[in-house]
Amino acid sequence: MLPIQTTSSDVACNGTFNCSSGHLDEKAVKNDPRVKWILSRETYFTIEKYIKVSTLILSVIALILNSLNISVFVSQDRNSTKYYLMAISIVDIIYAAVECFESIYIMVMANESLFSYGFRLYTSLYLKPVLLRSINCLIVLVSIERLLVVVYPLKAKDFIFMRRPKSIMVMVILAVLLFHIFSPLRFTITSTTDPTQNLTSLTVGYSQLFRQNPALMRGMSTASKVIFVYTLLIGGLILNLLVVCVLKRHSKKRQEMKTTTDADKAARRERQTTITIVTSSSVYLFLSLPLATTSILNNMIPDVFGRNKPAYYVYLLMEKLGSALMDLSMSTDFVSYLFLSTSFRTSLFSILHIKRRNVQANRRAS
Repeated sequence: MLPIQTTSSDVACNGTFNCSSGHLDEKAVKNDPRVKWILSRETYFTIEKYIKVSTLILSVIALILNSLNISVFVSQDRNSTKYYLMAISIVDIIYAAVECFESIYIMVMANESLFSYGFRLYTSLYLKPVLLRSINCLIVLVSIERLLVVVYPLKAKDFIFMRRPKSIMVMVILAVLLFHIFSPLRFTITSTTDPTQNLTSLTVGYSQLFRQNPALMRGMSTASKVIFVYTLLIGGLILNLLVVCVLKRHSKKRQEMKTTTDADKAARRERQTTITIVTSSSVYLFLSLPLATTSILNNMIPDVFGRNKPAYYVYLLMEKLGSALMDLSMSTDFVSYLFLSTSFRTSLFSILHIKRRNVQANRRAS
């Protein structure tokens, strides 16, 4: 029978297999007395219960905060930066909504119906990886856009990243969608009927397509991780580092130059926007690293973290914690915008009808 829920190293697995390694799910692992577990099975499942609850809470928070992000961006002047940030928040909302629905459905409906199997299979194998990897792509795009603005402040608007942000985002997300079509095709749901007991059980196994082309399917899986996870995470961090270095150098040059008040205000506003975006994207990328690192460890040393190995439940716990950090990262954008961006705070307070106290009123009160 299919266990309730499992997540793989990149949130791309189903309930029976760890799709990154082909290992069976933790609930299918026999508690072999010969194996000296570093972390016991009972301890793992006790901790997992709390992680599931925290995942639901973090997903609800992400829904609320990203909705506020979009409300603020819609109320402000539109530019390429706003389009990229709005797209990231929209994808965050979709991912958080899927997480909420999945968590609530599993808690409320503990049955093993065909819908339950199909939803968890195709959500875990296709929808979640596509959403997370689309976010990675969008963060890299906004990092490139910020780098161009800082390096070429006068020519930035001529680049296609500024002129056609919607077209670029559509093409990138479409590429992610099409590239990952192979993922759910690797597995299939089959039903088996026991005539003696009149019971039908559903199981998830490798599809005929996978059995005919195992090397191709595994190669596609590895390529998807390399291209859309590891390369984008490392590339995004490098881009942000370059933006910080260039921004620091340009700030020194601007201090030596005599500029008008308007030009100085525009430069400070652009600098604040860049710092805010670099901070928010860097936090997201750092919080995404544990999950990617877990996947790398699983691929490099499967004999250590494999099924019925001493560190197996340690690996699963690292995986769950990495997923929780990923859910947390969905809310960090709002915090960065709120503390670092004056224009974001002003727009947010206006939307929420929060009036900022007047300085003179405070002085009179004192």
